[in-house]
Amino acid sequence: MSFKKILLTLLALAPGFFADGTAGFQGEYLYSFSAGGRQAPMGYTGTALPFDTGSVYFNPSAIAAAVNKEAGLFYIPVLSGVSYSYFGVVYPLSTGNVFGVARASLDVSGIDKTDSTGASSGTASAGESCYYFTYATVPVPGLSLGGSFKILTQSLDVYSANAFGLDLGATFTVLPGVTTGAMLQNIITPQLTLKSTAETFPVNLRLGAAIELLDGAFIVTGDLTGLNLLAKGSDYVSAIKYAVRWNTGIEYRPAGGFAVRAGANASELSAGFGYRTSDFDIDYAVGLHEMGIKHMVGLKARFGLLPTEQEKWLLEKEKEVDLKIYLSRAAKYLKEKRFDLAKEEINAALIVDSENKEALTLISEVQAAEVKTKALSVMEEAFAAFEAGKDMEGRKKVEEAEALDPKISDNLEAEYIAAAGALIDETKYAEAKKVLNRILFINPANEEAQEMLKQLLSVMEFIQ
Repeated sequence: MSFKKILLTLLALAPGFFADGTAGFQGEYLYSFSAGGRQAPMGYTGTALPFDTGSVYFNPSAIAAAVNKEAGLFYIPVLSGVSYSYFGVVYPLSTGNVFGVARASLDVSGIDKTDSTGASSGTASAGESCYYFTYATVPVPGLSLGGSFKILTQSLDVYSANAFGLDLGATFTVLPGVTTGAMLQNIITPQLTLKSTAETFPVNLRLGAAIELLDGAFIVTGDLTGLNLLAKGSDYVSAIKYAVRWNTGIEYRPAGGFAVRAGANASELSAGFGYRTSDFDIDYAVGLHEMGIKHMVGLKARFGLLPTEQEKWLLEKEKEVDLKIYLSRAAKYLKEKRFDLAKEEINAALIVDSENKEALTLISEVQAAEVKTKALSVMEEAFAAFEAGKDMEGRKKVEEAEALDPKISDNLEAEYIAAAGALIDETKYAEAKKVLNRILFINPANEEAQEMLKQLLSVMEFIQ
């Protein structure tokens, strides 16, 4: 059996039986696999997904969004003796200018060798690898462009071959939360000659879209790939010239860095979950196809921000610290009824963040407390006038207080009724009488205060 037939048979088994009827094109591992534990459970989509290290595989332009140095590893144990792996690194040179390198590899071991008589002569190994050297940039806001120069290698026992290729990609933000992507694979078409027969890689077009909902917590994405667009013959295993494949997936991030994912394509259902921190991601996925269950795992690590992004991060942290200090002081001054100082601190916080909810809530509380305190002060003046026998002046002060706080009389009535009851229990009759008289000054019709005062006067008269 030729190397091509061995490898393509294994490739056909890896992602499932191809619904387009092909047994796989040359380099099928570059079109039907994944490059990360995030994309794999989402039906192997990725052309329009937000950046990660696997973007080199799906759409080189997407790495332009990187602000961290990042490395990622993805691994699938396909069958016994057959494995697929992907390793990628992205390195931002400056904002919107990012370099990336990656390697995708399919490795086969334990292939039986026989001589001309059919006798066993040991085992051999085989493999295909693709090395990506990628650059992406942002020429205008909302548009990213990128390209990957590829070095492809193929080996079978003592035979080996090399070839070169080129992929180009673009990512465009149509609307906030709506992204489209496109990648043209093998514009420079790789051609591998392992022994004597040249095998040409197909030219493919991959299109994708992603929509973010619920403030980015929920993503719906899909890809459509046209394979072998420039077919000149039918030299593939199945004699199929062209193929169209689709992929779709969803992701939901409820909270705390956790994510759940699911997806499908013409040959496989997939699902998985992941956990993300500021420094690393870990993802797991499972694929369900006619050959059984396929387990997949991905890891990513971030090593630091761009200098400009680091500065932004430090500024944000400084703002957070300043906000906490300003708001803490404001709350302290509010408790102490030092309203002018409280407002100064809140205004300083609003300069840092004009839409800070805590500051806006606190300024409302300060204003309300300031008005209430002023109204209470005026009401004390009213009581002082009343107790000095100046009823008319006292009434005017009550009206002034109620103009500041319409609920002040009602609130004081309830507060003073409770206070009078407590004073009576403590046998502080004179103080209780003063409080009840204040209630009746505010509201002469308060029946509860009238009854309490009547009983109190009886007790005081009896004592005397």
